[in-house]
Amino acid sequence: MASRHGRQQEALELFREAIIINPGYAPAWTGAGYVLGKMGRYAEEIMCCDRAIELDPGSARAWISRAFALGRLGRYEEKIMSCDRALALDVDNAQAWNYRGHALGMLGRFEEEEACCRRATELRPRYLSAWVNLGIALGRLGRYTDEIASYDRAIRVFPGYQAAWLHRGVALCHTTQFTEAVTSFERAEQVGPLSLHHIYWKGYALYRAGRHLEAIACLDHVVGAEPRHADAWVIMSNCYFTLGRLDESARCFRIAYDIDIIDVHSRLREGLSRFKSGRIDDGIEALSGIFGILLR
Repeated sequence: MASRHGRQQEALELFREAIIINPGYAPAWTGAGYVLGKMGRYAEEIMCCDRAIELDPGSARAWISRAFALGRLGRYEEKIMSCDRALALDVDNAQAWNYRGHALGMLGRFEEEEACCRRATELRPRYLSAWVNLGIALGRLGRYTDEIASYDRAIRVFPGYQAAWLHRGVALCHTTQFTEAVTSFERAEQVGPLSLHHIYWKGYALYRAGRHLEAIACLDHVVGAEPRHADAWVIMSNCYFTLGRLDESARCFRIAYDIDIIDVHSRLREGLSRFKSGRIDDGIEALSGIFGILLR
């Protein structure tokens, strides 16, 4: 109960006391790991889960908690393996399917990600995170209408779920529904502040919706925090141009141009270095980024 109410340190101490009383009690190790994960101490969470699994290899919950921590540390292949162990014990565990899907997506295996997250939603139709992860998978596959529908399902379950509104706003930009995208970002703001990434997307949506002064206010915030955000400078330049404020438009464009020149030279050097060291695929990846800059 303490952990559920945000009192993580108190919960951790209680689990530690339980372990002292009975070091062989696997659920106490799993519980301690869960709380450590809530505190961002993922390596320690894995250690606790490993101990729980040593004591009880049939604990699906320990394998799932371990998978969560591995994902937070970017160890996605190991996360998948932990999920597989959990699913071998409990094939209908929606959380394991959802975690597995997320890890597959991070490895670029988007169709498998979709299948796993869809299975999670079938098992738990009110599973908010699974609906959002399914939407992300669909978006990565370019199926934006289906992506939006997935976020809508999450929002119907819980209208205050900020992640669904944020991802929905970006997806609506991809389908050129810019006015509705702005509304999605505004609904997300009612729940809590936006990240810099989503402030940029809100500014972009405002720009494409013809609300140029509001777009400038958003994008000015972005470049204030991240002065080398060339895309934001370009869109601000376009906004000022549309408003007839040509000097300010030219200033923003020049800043974006200077950033792009530096980035092109940097990527070119990086690409050539990778080619020389025999890393052909990595070299192609570095150079391909140049085209995105030049076509901005």
